[in-house]
Amino acid sequence: MRCASVAMDSPSASPAKEESCGAAAGDAGPCPRFVTNEELLILQTCLTRWRTEVEQDIKGIVCTCSLMMSVLWIDQCVTWEMSDETVL
Repeated sequence: MRCASVAMDSPSASPAKEESCGAAAGDAGPCPRFVTNEELLILQTCLTRWRTEVEQDIKGIVCTCSLMMSVLWIDQCVTWEMSDETVL
């Protein structure tokens, strides 16, 4: 079986060259014989959106972790202050 290889960085790219699919290509699964520009654009749009969503999720986790660390630090400072007899 043969499939068309399309450059992923250009939504208007047309099939550039033929590459073999299957065992010679590492048997990575089904391989279309032709990918239209519209299909490629849809795939690129989805991948870009998913990447953005994952990056935002990661930033949210980092911010949440940073906030939790700040709260723990403040809690520890208050605990130290409350246990310091010179302050009482």
